[in-house]
Amino acid sequence: MFKWSMVWIGFVSGISGLINWWMDLDMETWQMQLRIIAAITFLLAIVAGSIFTFSRKRFYRQEWSFILIMVTLGLFGISMI
Repeated sequence: MFKWSMVWIGFVSGISGLINWWMDLDMETWQMQLRIIAAITFLLAIVAGSIFTFSRKRFYRQEWSFILIMVTLGLFGISMI
């Protein structure tokens, strides 16, 4: 699960960084983009936890919720640098 979290953090921050570089924006804008993306992943973690609550496979619910929360924490951590 930690490996998937790191892959998603790298992918999302990389795509956001490329968009930021392509549009020639400053670091404060990139930080704000990362915070907005982190808020969206937190919302997705809540939705994933609630949707998979109704499924019979509890492993997937806990796994995806944990991965998305780890991505949220990672992106907020990167945006604070």
